[in-house]
Amino acid sequence: MKPTGNDKSLSFILAFQQGEESGFALFFRTHYAALTLFAFKITGQKEAAEEIAGDAFLTAWQNGLIFPIPQCSNPSSILL
Repeated sequence: MKPTGNDKSLSFILAFQQGEESGFALFFRTHYAALTLFAFKITGQKEAAEEIAGDAFLTAWQNGLIFPIPQCSNPSSILL
């Protein structure tokens, strides 16, 4: 059975939760643009939006990404 997109998300989220940089890197690459766009829609400023998104990922990395796996259908939502 080939892993679905959600299975792939869960695997890199689990790696991220276990402190693996590769999991964080994939999580960042996958969700940075969407989070930046979301912040831009609120601030109207590209630089501020990029800083907000970067700060959210930095906080997630420093504090550990902790959320229940069954609620991972939309991993971006945990950063907001």
